[in-house]
Amino acid sequence: MYSDAVSLFSRLERPLRNLNPVIFIMSVMFILLSIFMTLPVLLLVTSESPNAMAFAESAAICFGTGLLGILATYRQARDLKPRYMFVLTVSSWFIIALLSSLPFYLSDLGLTLGEAFFEGTSGITTTGATVLTGLDTMDQDLLLWRSVLQWIGGIGSSACSLPYCPSSAWAACGFLQRNLQNGLTRPCRE
Repeated sequence: MYSDAVSLFSRLERPLRNLNPVIFIMSVMFILLSIFMTLPVLLLVTSESPNAMAFAESAAICFGTGLLGILATYRQARDLKPRYMFVLTVSSWFIIALLSSLPFYLSDLGLTLGEAFFEGTSGITTTGATVLTGLDTMDQDLLLWRSVLQWIGGIGSSACSLPYCPSSAWAACGFLQRNLQNGLTRPCRE
């Protein structure tokens, strides 16, 4: 019985060890998401932010999860193979959408988990669809969070599409310049 458990663990250990770079990169993304979650509260500090506690709890959950992942994989090898890049892409879109729905779920809107997940997913995928009604009278912190999610999703979509561009640096620079607005980027020519 003991030898069966050891052989099962040894067969599972190698594939899980290969996921260390995926876990590390996703943990960094969780910490970045937690920083973005504090933006609605910090930017609306002068006005009343009724959902400040929902954002603080959500940011703490994301930060704690990210910190645990980084500490668990910090000194591990980070050889990200192409097949694990697919795992990283699929899992990061799903888990980031799930974590970004926490402020909606914990807010005073009374959304179900499914509705909150829909709001997080529509923001991260930049579809703009919503299940919310009365957006004109909604709390400003939640409206700002919806906008931040759309922005994060747009940057993520641009970053995911870069590998499919021609491999020249000029094409990548041109792609970014077309997608970022208001002169936020410097010219690529040096």
